[in-house]
Amino acid sequence: MALNIFHEARGEFIPGQYGVALVTMNRAHQRGKSVCDTVFEPKQFSWANRGVRKLDAGYKVARSLAPQEIDPDAWERSKAIATVVLRGQFYDLTDGATYYHERKVRPYWSKEFRKTKTLGRHVFYRQ
Repeated sequence: MALNIFHEARGEFIPGQYGVALVTMNRAHQRGKSVCDTVFEPKQFSWANRGVRKLDAGYKVARSLAPQEIDPDAWERSKAIATVVLRGQFYDLTDGATYYHERKVRPYWSKEFRKTKTLGRHVFYRQ
């Protein structure tokens, strides 16, 4: 969860970072999967499509994606947000969103879903 927040939204305001975490959690619940399996499912989150290998006992993330070496402060913030969301201690401000994209792009799938919120640079959707 923290890796996904970091790589998808570290430059975003705090509500946008929570939004990414909540989408990750909502998607995991919807699909009946773990958060890790959801994050590393092929073609779900762009950063996870490169430099990640599935192992028997989890996942191995390439050193080039190591957050503590890229931005230590953002990594600490991502871990704190992940902890709160994983514990269920945060209201879902995305209104149940399971998808999002940055405002500057318009993915083909965005017309298929209902827009729920815009938080910072991200637009959130649900089916």
